[in-house]
Amino acid sequence: MKRLLLAAGLALAACSSMAPPPPPGPPDRPVRNPDADICHASHYQQYVGRKMIDLPPKPEGAIWRQACTACAVTMDFNPERMNIFFDKDSEVIKEIRCG
Repeated sequence: MKRLLLAAGLALAACSSMAPPPPPGPPDRPVRNPDADICHASHYQQYVGRKMIDLPPKPEGAIWRQACTACAVTMDFNPERMNIFFDKDSEVIKEIRCG
């Protein structure tokens, strides 16, 4: 009986002395900062509300994605890419943002 009590006590002691959880590591993805203007979208805000044809040519080396507001796009985040979303029927630009 003493052995059984001793074994039960050791088992309980082992359960109560658990190691603390490891510190959190780096995030799986970079933190998104919608206020960052890495792609220079702020320079093109005057085109929101205008037609796609009014948009100047893409500067050399720039990364642009043009898509209609109802079109499927990938969900990958690239802060250097400028997204230009327009209405499919009217071709009026609705939003310009990085990502």
